[in-house]
Amino acid sequence: MKLRFGNQWLLPLLAFLALFVGAIASGSRSAHAATGNLVGSVTFAADCSSGLGVGITFDGTNLWFSCVGSATDLYKASPTTGAILGSFSVKGGLGALAWDNSRGKLWAGAGCGPGQGGGEIYLIDPVTGVGTLQFTLAGAGNCLDDGLAYDGGNDSIYWSWDGSTVIRHVSSAGISLPDDGFPWGGNACYNSGLAIGGSLLYQGSDGCSHVWVVDKTTKAAAFDFSTVTPGDPNFRDEGLTCDNVTFKSSGKEVMWSKEAYSPNRAHAFEIPSGSCAFGGGAKGPDLTITKDPKPGQPAPVPGGYYSFIIRVKNAGNAATPPPPRDVFVRDDLSLMGTFVFWTASAGVCTNNAPFVDCSRGSMAPGEEWWIEIRVRLPGNACQVTDRAVVDPFNRIPETNELNNSATLTVAIPRPGC
Repeated sequence: MKLRFGNQWLLPLLAFLALFVGAIASGSRSAHAATGNLVGSVTFAADCSSGLGVGITFDGTNLWFSCVGSATDLYKASPTTGAILGSFSVKGGLGALAWDNSRGKLWAGAGCGPGQGGGEIYLIDPVTGVGTLQFTLAGAGNCLDDGLAYDGGNDSIYWSWDGSTVIRHVSSAGISLPDDGFPWGGNACYNSGLAIGGSLLYQGSDGCSHVWVVDKTTKAAAFDFSTVTPGDPNFRDEGLTCDNVTFKSSGKEVMWSKEAYSPNRAHAFEIPSGSCAFGGGAKGPDLTITKDPKPGQPAPVPGGYYSFIIRVKNAGNAATPPPPRDVFVRDDLSLMGTFVFWTASAGVCTNNAPFVDCSRGSMAPGEEWWIEIRVRLPGNACQVTDRAVVDPFNRIPETNELNNSATLTVAIPRPGC
C-alpha cells in the first residue's frame, strides 16, 4: 500500500488443426492452473482501531495480524473462523510480521507507532506479547514496513518499506548480506508483502493485485499469479505468509494475503506444493511413514495370516508438540483383511474396524516408532492394498506435509489370478 491516513478438405483440416492446437494450449495451461486459485478466505472478528493493518503470519496453527498506529497492535486468530484467540499491545503500532520456527517467536516491522521511523525490527514473544528491538535498518521511506520475511535456511531477514521497489536482505542481527538491496521482481507498482519458506521468495504487489516469485539466490523469475478476488474488488495485497498446514486435508498449500483496510480480512491462494513452508521452512518436526511386509514370514496365501511393519520417523529438526497433540497413525484395513493383533515399540493401538488407530506421545528429532499389524487375508482376492497415514487429522504442523502416507499392495497367488 501507499501509506495514507488514506476447398472441402481444407475447412475440416483447419478445424482439426485448431482443435489440436487448442488442446495443447489447454493442456499447457492446466499444468499450472492451480497456482493462484482462491482456496479460502477469512474475515477476522476484530478490526484495527486505526482502520489499517498490513501484517500477517502463520505459526503452524493460527494466523497473527498487526495494526498500524493502534494501542492494540497484535492479534492471534483462527485461520478458519477468524475468531480472535489473543491480543497484545506491543509498540503502539506494528507493520509486517514473520513467524520464526527456530525461535518460536514473531518478527515484526514498524507500524507508525510512537517514535518509530520505519526501520525498526522487533522480535516478539507470542506468549507474553513482549517485543524487543533487535536492530534498525536505514533507508525507510516512511514509518511503515509492509514487507518482512524470515528465512530459516540461513537465519536471515528480507525487508521492504511501504512503497519500496528495493528489497533489503540482512542477517538476523541486522548485518547486510551480499545481495542486500536487490530490485524486487515485479514489473509494475511496487513491493508490499514478502514470504519465504524454501528456495523461492514471494513478493506481493499492492495496487496491482499480483504476486511475483523469484529464486532467492539467482533472483530469476520462477512464476507469478494474479490475486484479483471475485466478490472483493477492493482487495489489495499487503502482508504475505506461507501456510502448508491449514488446507492439508484437501491436498493444498497456500499463500495468505492480507488486505490493509477494514474489514480485516485475508485470502488464501494456492501455491505449488513444497514451495513455501510456514515459519521460514527450516525448523520444525517432519513426520515420515513407510510400510513394508514383515521379513521372514511365509508367502501370502488366500485366507492366511500376513504381517506388515509401519515405521514412523521424525525427520525434522524439532520435537513434535506434547500431548494432547500425540503422534497418531491410522491404518485402513478395509481392503486388506481382518485384524488379528498389533505390537509396537511405543504407544497403544486400538481396533476400530476397518481402522487400526495407534498413538503415542511426542517424538524427538530423529526418533523412530514401529508398529506391527497382523491380518487374516481374504480368501477370494488376487491382491489387497492397505494405506496408513500419520497425523491424518492434521494436528501437528510440519515442515513437510507431503510425506505422511504409505501404501502396501500384496499379491495373493491363487487359481484364476
